[in-house]
Amino acid sequence: MADGVRQAHSLAEAYFYLSINPCPDCATGVRDAGEGLRLPDVGGTARVEIETTCRSCNAVVRTVFELSDSSSLGGGQAAPMISRSDKPSHLIDVAQWLTLFRVTAEAAAREPNKQAARLKGVEAALCLEEALKFYDDDDNDLPPGDAFFKDESRQRLRDHPDQFSRQRLIEMRAKLPALDVMQRSAQSPRRAWWRFWRR
Repeated sequence: MADGVRQAHSLAEAYFYLSINPCPDCATGVRDAGEGLRLPDVGGTARVEIETTCRSCNAVVRTVFELSDSSSLGGGQAAPMISRSDKPSHLIDVAQWLTLFRVTAEAAAREPNKQAARLKGVEAALCLEEALKFYDDDDNDLPPGDAFFKDESRQRLRDHPDQFSRQRLIEMRAKLPALDVMQRSAQSPRRAWWRFWRR
């Protein structure tokens, strides 16, 4: 099954999108994503097709992503940059980025391999940075309405507005080292700073 074409900043954002959005066939299943297949560029825009398999209904879905940052297709062990743009994502809303931040940070704490844990910690911090890009009004502690793409995200705002406080997110980010420090430390032994949310 083909799932159309999506606009993504990077390959990392494409994979995060697939991990946070359920199977389009059954609307509930978690998807396992395979390795992306590079497609011919269109008008100078890099494209990649990623095939997913639903854990619930076994549906196989192929999604094509057009990437604004073709450098994200390069390999490497360092945690990839999600977006070099100051603009927020068109694929993943603020509530989903916060969920990804929490899930990835918790995965970092459970990861027994120290280097892999540090890389997950960097990814978690990048997800938090993406969430903060939606806050465009300095006088409002909450993100604008168009920062929520899904009904469940809007419901989460209504039920738990405190989770979306800009000040709260800034305080969470302040507990982390600077991103460049985190990315350098992912290549060498450091203390377990990715456990900061447990303090």
